[in-house]
Amino acid sequence: RLAPVAFIGGSLVAHGGQNPLEAARLGAAPLFGPHMENFATIAQGMIAAGAARAVGDAASLAAAVDMLLSDAPKRAAMAQAAKAFAEGEAGVLDRILDALRPFLDRAERKA
Repeated sequence: RLAPVAFIGGSLVAHGGQNPLEAARLGAAPLFGPHMENFATIAQGMIAAGAARAVGDAASLAAAVDMLLSDAPKRAAMAQAAKAFAEGEAGVLDRILDALRPFLDRAERKA
């Protein structure tokens, strides 16, 4: 909650990244590296929405952090877009369960 910019760990190396929605929900402008395989759809959606930015290496990470810390309006716009994106994803588990419910009910009746 105190950081205006958040770097998502495990994303500059082939680790698969961490969940960028956590930083977004807390109001930070998220940055992440090229290795977001564990959250690829979310990362791509956030980039497309202006809600996050991908960096390629440590030097571009430093430049992006510097730019965001120096440009309060740009940082605030990204953080707001990130928070809105995260709020839009909040009901995804309920939507998945609703889609699976007929199959789960059928399996339960057979058991």
